[in-house]
Amino acid sequence: MTEDTNAEPRTRRECLRAIAEEYTEEIHDPAAARQLSGTESVSRFAAVTSEGSPESTYASNGNLIVAESTSELAEALRGECGEGWLAHGRVWDLDAPWHLWGNLGVSYSVWVGEDAIRPVHLVSVECREDGIYAFDDPGDANAFLEAVRLHGGHAVLSEEPLQDHRGADRLIDAERERK
Repeated sequence: MTEDTNAEPRTRRECLRAIAEEYTEEIHDPAAARQLSGTESVSRFAAVTSEGSPESTYASNGNLIVAESTSELAEALRGECGEGWLAHGRVWDLDAPWHLWGNLGVSYSVWVGEDAIRPVHLVSVECREDGIYAFDDPGDANAFLEAVRLHGGHAVLSEEPLQDHRGADRLIDAERERK
């Protein structure tokens, strides 16, 4: 019986190997190297970053990164971004349906200056215990608001600033100084 070399990978390790074969020449991340060699169990999430523009997404010299959670992966991608390496959409949940080009979304944001605090869109739904819902995207907030209203509910949309570390420090300091 011959093995089908075109078969989709079935295990996390097979997926990770397929990603490495397609997008990397050398493995720089020690955790990824150990996972590929079989000396460690394979993390659930992976990403490949490459230097430069999105046109470089087909280059085979990417950095393979592995992580146990999306927040851990996001932190690693932030570090890569600081070095000039971006994921260009090549991010995987190795337990999800397989796609060689990636199966998770990734986005980057840059905010500069005093007005850099982005808003959070809140939808308050009356008569519900969990009545406040926060949205990053105003379109999502409006769609949810309309869905509530279509089903006879009453909801109100508001916009509030999301406090980053700097904003939180200012608020905490001001609260401490209150008499």
